[in-house]
Amino acid sequence: MKDFVKSLRNGKMDRFLFFESVKFAFAREPKSYGEYLRRSVEYAEEYSMDAIPFTLRFKKEIIAPDQVIKELSRINTTLSLGLEYSAPFTRTAREVGPTRFFLELYENPEIKGRILLNTKKACETARIFDGFADFIILIDPMSCNDLISPSYFREYVYPSYKLISQASSLPSVVHLPGRIRKNLPHITDSGINGLQPIDKDVLDTIVQESQSKIHVIGNINRRLLVGGGYDNIRHEFMRCMNAHGFNPFIVHTDFWIPSKADPERVRILSDLIKDYNN
Repeated sequence: MKDFVKSLRNGKMDRFLFFESVKFAFAREPKSYGEYLRRSVEYAEEYSMDAIPFTLRFKKEIIAPDQVIKELSRINTTLSLGLEYSAPFTRTAREVGPTRFFLELYENPEIKGRILLNTKKACETARIFDGFADFIILIDPMSCNDLISPSYFREYVYPSYKLISQASSLPSVVHLPGRIRKNLPHITDSGINGLQPIDKDVLDTIVQESQSKIHVIGNINRRLLVGGGYDNIRHEFMRCMNAHGFNPFIVHTDFWIPSKADPERVRILSDLIKDYNN
């Protein structure tokens, strides 16, 4: 079993893990989905990353699962590859429009039905990719406390997380780019393995309140990878180490690495992680 996946499953890091996008390294746009996957893996290996996400979308087109699996089967790597998938609550909000979604959620059975349908689709997707992907990443910005209360989360988001986490053997990470502290008890009880990123709450507080029930990932300021100095990057890295009590953890930026990131600054962060591993 790959190290990243093993760590997600047992909640114990054997070493630091750097998990990110590699679009910053693309000198030109890949011409095909297969090229995008292969080059992503090559660059991730070059920068000593341990896991990267991949998407089913390429140039605004949805790639059929069988084609994605065909391309994944051609890749031989020790990297862990995570399938990005729009979480059911967020997917439904985008389908019907956020304003209508939040205004009618309690009264409109059609919207509730769509959440259930999208949950079933997510579960089926997890089952299809079990054995081809290494983990699943649920992208769920609409489920942050900035937009919904804990009662909403408990009623509409928690059940879908629970079903998805039980649908296959793939460990799951939920991406919540907003405030999540009030929802944390429900997230930690949902069966989700990892939580990232924490960019609007205090990281050490979230780590403490998670009570080791879920692996908290994070959290480097991404702007430093565009224009930060070595001391700034090292300070951010140490802030994460302090938040996690100097225990091993997964390093992540507060969102994807920007496409304008400086490769040398990414290398500096990667070297910091490797140095602390040794």
